[in-house]
Amino acid sequence: MTFYQSRLNSFFIHSQLALLMVLLLLSTGLHAQQGRVALVIGNGDYSSAPLKNPVNDAKSMTKTLTKLGFQVIEGTNLTRKQMRSKIREFGNAIKNAEVGLFYYAGHGMQSNGKNYLIPVQANIQAEDEIMDESINASSILRKMETAGNPINIVVLDACRNNPFKRSFRSVSRGLTRIEGPKGTLIAYATAPGSVAADGDGSNGLYTQYLIKYMLEPVPLEKVFKKVRMAVSDVTHDRQIPWESSSLVGEDFYFNTDRSVTNNNYSEQPIIQSVLPKTGNLIIRSNVNGDQVMINGEPKGSTKLDLELKPGVYVIEVSKKGYKTFEQSYNVVAGTEQILYAKLRKNRVDATNTISPKPSYRPTKKKKYTAEQQRAIDLFNQM
Repeated sequence: MTFYQSRLNSFFIHSQLALLMVLLLLSTGLHAQQGRVALVIGNGDYSSAPLKNPVNDAKSMTKTLTKLGFQVIEGTNLTRKQMRSKIREFGNAIKNAEVGLFYYAGHGMQSNGKNYLIPVQANIQAEDEIMDESINASSILRKMETAGNPINIVVLDACRNNPFKRSFRSVSRGLTRIEGPKGTLIAYATAPGSVAADGDGSNGLYTQYLIKYMLEPVPLEKVFKKVRMAVSDVTHDRQIPWESSSLVGEDFYFNTDRSVTNNNYSEQPIIQSVLPKTGNLIIRSNVNGDQVMINGEPKGSTKLDLELKPGVYVIEVSKKGYKTFEQSYNVVAGTEQILYAKLRKNRVDATNTISPKPSYRPTKKKKYTAEQQRAIDLFNQM
């Protein structure tokens, strides 16, 4: 074998080894993509109440999940039709996956015990239009249940003020707790029924800490526990993230590669978020023309939507001819509460009623015969 033949054979051997390594890397990457699938949506371009962080949050989350081996379907500032299309794409993609993750940042609301995610360009004029103009969060859970994956993760950073709240009586602030299929963890940016501010930085406070701890090689539940502790600490317990879980089996790790750590994550300086310092109290009654007193001060009629500092207030609702309604009410920061005053008409007490005197009619004097009259006079003299 000549020198040139030897060099040529060595070149071919090294080339084949290099090709084999590339194929192994590609197959490993493909396996990771097939095993982990995520749908990330960030809506912020609302006409009535725009939000500046959700799109940034979605892009940061997409970058992080991609680094952690997820195949990511991303969408920002989506209409209802576009959101439904992305959810359908996600449902098809997770059929052959092991882990399905849904992340949403934007406006959301709860109505009649259900959570709705609000698309951009939503035109909700009445409460009965919510279903037609928004996306029921349960539709994502149904896709996960159909896929039958062992692990499902839902992250809802949608606990902001409801932009349509003044029009609807049964719509409350924040989101309500919902149940997912077995093997599901549902995480909220704050406790059910409470709200979280959009934040002053380029990322929301909740998502900023979530990304940080997802990059640590710790179990899934510990990631969210660390997020809750951090957010609660920074906000002095005014925003407490929440989770509900039906996870079973072995622990899941976002980060299975210790070389991918949050040392490469440049945490932005935390700017104190403008968190809710007041609560909303909506007062209604069953009559028109009533008057409301709060701690002895007149506030007008019961068609009131009041923003009050936390504390206990004495609410009085009165109207002439009705019994005054009085109740002490505790207003909690970051919540919306509805007080319905039912006034009852005054009842006339029979014991205090003075009956009118019967009319007096003099009785006509009866006429007697002379003999009868003598007998009566004699009787009276006895």
